[in-house]
Amino acid sequence: MMGLTPFSEMKGAFKAAKMAQGLEKAAGKDAAQGLAEGAAKEATQLSKEAQKGVKSLEKQIASHEKKLEEFRNNPTVRPGMENLPKDVIEKQQQRRIQHLETEIQTFKNNLQKILDGEL
Repeated sequence: MMGLTPFSEMKGAFKAAKMAQGLEKAAGKDAAQGLAEGAAKEATQLSKEAQKGVKSLEKQIASHEKKLEEFRNNPTVRPGMENLPKDVIEKQQQRRIQHLETEIQTFKNNLQKILDGEL
């Protein structure tokens, strides 16, 4: 019988982590925490390339979430747009927010694909 590939093992580990969340309610946090720790241990089974990809995507997600938060707290106007009508400026700012949200979601989707062994 052939052994599981690291990606197949990861998929199983994340299923275990999801089960752990359900067990948290049914059996208390100790059992759930044990399964979650087992899933985390399995995460080290990713190839070096996949681990590098995961780290890179996590950095990108954090960076873009920070940009999004900062922009929402202090929306700016791009140079050269200062004299445009307010509604044009607001549409541009909303587009910037949508763009950042789309990029964050794309990074998260790609991260999940790596963890599920699809990439």
